[in-house]
Amino acid sequence: MNFFEQQAQARQRTVWLVCGFVLGLLLVVFCIYVLTSWAVPVLLFFGHEVSVQAPQWCAAGAALLIGLGAALGWRIVDGAALARNMGASALPLTSADPDERRCLQVVQEMAIAAGCPVPGIYVFEDAAINAFAAGGTPQTAVIALSRGALSTLARDELQAVVAHEFSHIFNGDMRLNMRMLGALTGLMLIGVAGQVMWQRRSAQNLALGAVLMVVGALGLIVAQVIKAAVARQREYLADASAIQFTRNPAGLYGALRKVRKRGSLLLPLVDESPVRTDSSNMPDWVPNMAVVQMQAAQAQKQVFCTKLMSHFFFAPAFDSAFDGWLATHPSLQDRLQAIDANGLLEFEHLQRSKSEPARKAALQANAPLHIADGAPMAIAQPEPEASGSVESAVEEFESDIIVALRQRIPDDLRRRLELPAGAAAVVHGLLLSARPFIRKAQRDILMEHSNGLVADAAVRAQGQMVDLPQVLRLPILGLAMPALRALVPLEQEAFLKTVNLLVLADGKVNAFELMAQVLLQRNLRPQSTVLAPGTAGQHMRVALSYIAYCGARGHAAPAQQSYHYALRQVPGLRLREMLPLQDCEPQAVRRSVLALAGLRPLEKQNFLAAVQACAMHDAVVHVSEWEIVRILCQCLEVHCPLAPPGLQVGAFIS
Repeated sequence: MNFFEQQAQARQRTVWLVCGFVLGLLLVVFCIYVLTSWAVPVLLFFGHEVSVQAPQWCAAGAALLIGLGAALGWRIVDGAALARNMGASALPLTSADPDERRCLQVVQEMAIAAGCPVPGIYVFEDAAINAFAAGGTPQTAVIALSRGALSTLARDELQAVVAHEFSHIFNGDMRLNMRMLGALTGLMLIGVAGQVMWQRRSAQNLALGAVLMVVGALGLIVAQVIKAAVARQREYLADASAIQFTRNPAGLYGALRKVRKRGSLLLPLVDESPVRTDSSNMPDWVPNMAVVQMQAAQAQKQVFCTKLMSHFFFAPAFDSAFDGWLATHPSLQDRLQAIDANGLLEFEHLQRSKSEPARKAALQANAPLHIADGAPMAIAQPEPEASGSVESAVEEFESDIIVALRQRIPDDLRRRLELPAGAAAVVHGLLLSARPFIRKAQRDILMEHSNGLVADAAVRAQGQMVDLPQVLRLPILGLAMPALRALVPLEQEAFLKTVNLLVLADGKVNAFELMAQVLLQRNLRPQSTVLAPGTAGQHMRVALSYIAYCGARGHAAPAQQSYHYALRQVPGLRLREMLPLQDCEPQAVRRSVLALAGLRPLEKQNFLAAVQACAMHDAVVHVSEWEIVRILCQCLEVHCPLAPPGLQVGAFIS
């Protein structure tokens, strides 16, 4: 499945959505103008005072309302605010609830495996099985799951649901959903304006209010049909992508089966306890009535948001009388059939249900760890008959990292990552040098810009990580991001400044330190991703030259070979000669890597193909090289595997 083509198609659909919305706007405005033109003579005939310019004013006002509402909705990028409107609450990283801890681990593992920032996690209290992803960018994305999903789904099924939501992020569906939400917001304001005018009860307002409500309702129905048609196709794509992420179709199949059995409709929770209506003890029943009224208002708000955001969810969120044109999801039977056309998974599911206790015991057993230190990754060009063994090696490698994240990270270090101050100390520890005199200078920097407690915490964190495989340092950095985002802006600024000083303490910047700076700035201080015209080629040239030099350990001749090999492998990427080493200084590389987020999807595809070819040219990929590739993928908002393509059987990363 080509994620870049799907993102390009998502952008094209956004363009068509804009065109359709503009046409719908013009049609709604025209209908309002025509209907008010008919209404004015009728009102004048019955002796009501009304301006002959009322049709023009109504049409202009309707256009302004629709445009204003769409503009406001179009700018919605805060997924956390949408989750809170749905009644969801943030899942604390320090939660002790077993279901919530499992959810945290699954989301963190999927984020690391997919090569994207760990999103915010929210939970809404509903017994149904459902979930959604929201946000304008992966950096602002959140994933919300129902309480029923946390308590009912098995681990592999929960992984499949989370992977489904991650695929919405990578396929561009999340941004497309936000755009459709903006279009619906604009059209809804017409009906709201009509209701306001209708309530004033004068003949003119009644007539104009009726016109606005009828036309607004028709426009909203058309927009809902457009939304549903686009959303249904994106659900099939998200299911397929989830299977690609997890390599386990049985997990998604089992999750959909449980949705069919348990239901996915979201019903707001309202306190239905009896309310006393006698006046004998007013102080008792008045507060109770106020609480019930507040709960009812919140329930109505949740119902409104659920219907408006129906295309966000994993499964249908409410029951509709119009399940054809207005259905935002394919039927569960169709989705199950698409996953299991031959019925093999159904048979496997029945067999698994008979041996569920034994299966759970097997999943909880400790898996052997194959991650070894001391050697770079060896990359083989697989023969056709050897493709299966190579794929199994990649799966084994990726599972090793996930198992290591769960089992080899000390509990104390894991608890540090759950708190903002602790996460900052862990990041500081990652950047401390192994050389005593440099580490002493870095500790002095921490003492000067923070205090002795921060410096001691960073040194302790480094001591806990010194025996961990080098491959885990980037996942650990990713796990620290949710807690670091909880820092207030001034604390984030001070933290980033301290990070830069720690990196420069020895007078040079290695590849991991540079990529850590890029990742931290990208997640904590995201900037505009609009590329200036004509600058894309230069930014790609800087990044590709830097990767070539990293793979060649700074030697020009082998770096030239890797650079030109990458360009030959990707003919569509037309770049000039490789830059000299002095032009690939850290500031220029950091600026170029962050700017490349503005590339178009198919440009990203060609560039990342060249980057991977450059890294794997000499059949050996060092940890620092693949970390650069993964950070590039995060900046470009695309999926990147934990292991390079073609990992040799038995060869594991240092």
